[in-house]
This record gives sequence, C-alpha cells and structure tokens, in this order.
Amino acid sequence: MLNIKVGDRVRIRRDSQFADQSAAVGTVLELVRNGWVRVEFDDGCENNYRYGDPEEDGGVCDLEPISTAVGPGRRRGVRKENA
Repeated sequence: MLNIKVGDRVRIRRDSQFADQSAAVGTVLELVRNGWVRVEFDDGCENNYRYGDPEEDGGVCDLEPISTAVGPGRRRGVRKENA
C-alpha cells in the first residue's frame, strides 16, 4: 500500500476514470479498506477513491498527493460538521 494518511491533501489524477468528478483539492477523511480512501473535496463533494500499490493491484490509483498539510478550517483526522 502506498503511504497515505488521514489529513493528507490530494486531487484526482487526470488519467483516473473519475477525473470528471472534481478538479478541486481534497482532504483524506479515512482509510476505508484495501486501498480505498474517503476524500472530502474543498467544493463539498465527498466520495471513496482507489489509492493502490502498483505491485499489489496493477497500479490502480485515482488520486495524487498534494501535501500532508491540512487546509484552512480543517483539523487533521476530524470530519467537518455539516451546518
């Protein structure tokens, strides 16, 4: 598994089948299961995406890391409450 943590900033890769879903940068909310992570994007969209290891699952990866910094108004590993 590639190194990704709750709170990491990511965006959808241009070559992903989900590339048309959001151009925004998002924050990893949780590590779901077997190479899937839950991401909340800055535009409010939230979904699960693949973040796999090329040697274990053929390199299927929908996300690319931006940084491990958490954006404004966000705390690492804490889900934003809906207003």
